Amino acid sequence: MHIPTNGIHWYLGLPLMLFIAVRGIYLYKKNKSTLDLYFGMVGVFFSLCFITYGLPPLISDNSTLLTYSTILADILQFVALFFMWLAAVRLILPKNKALGFVVIAIDLVFIGLGTYFSITENLAYPVTLVQSSNGSWSLIYQFSFGYQAVTALQYLSFILVALAFLSRIGSVKSNSQKVRLASISAVLFLVGGIYVVQPFLAQPTVAIPRAMFIAFSLVVASLFIILAPLAFSKKPTK
Repeated sequence: MHIPTNGIHWYLGLPLMLFIAVRGIYLYKKNKSTLDLYFGMVGVFFSLCFITYGLPPLISDNSTLLTYSTILADILQFVALFFMWLAAVRLILPKNKALGFVVIAIDLVFIGLGTYFSITENLAYPVTLVQSSNGSWSLIYQFSFGYQAVTALQYLSFILVALAFLSRIGSVKSNSQKVRLASISAVLFLVGGIYVVQPFLAQPTVAIPRAMFIAFSLVVASLFIILAPLAFSKKPTK
């Protein structure tokens, strides 16, 4: 079993994505809020994405398996980000349906381009699992500027949702909810920002630090989401 260091965020982020999926679907069934459904689907498809990225290296180092699972995981990631764009449009343009449809149509084009880049590049340069001199394992990919540019535009939705959340903090009365929104917004800014600037960075140099940073951000966000209600649940003593 080999855990790739440049994919550590898949394993640490999976519990958070499963939580978001279950909570979003539960709230949708309870309140019939389309926004809750969108976030639930973000959690569902990112969970499937992380499993598809992360499971094959744990059971095999076969390049063919790693290559095709990466292509499938890329597609699942794009679907998750499509729902994130739906959430962003719902939050920012709730009444402008025409512009919302334009944004969605453009994003569907980006999904098609991203899928094309993923298939052609991964088949031309198969994914491999290699061990470094210090004993750690890493997955080796070939990313073109086109693929990274499409991914950057997709992850721009994270930043837009973060801005929408921040704009709502002032209207929230619960302190625990304010902490949750602030922490989630911060993580969305950080993770989205990393992917947005990724096309301008050297991929081999930043892959492992990026994964570690994202993993750390997801763990911190999970702690804030879980512990915030506990921190503000105590009644003040006289």
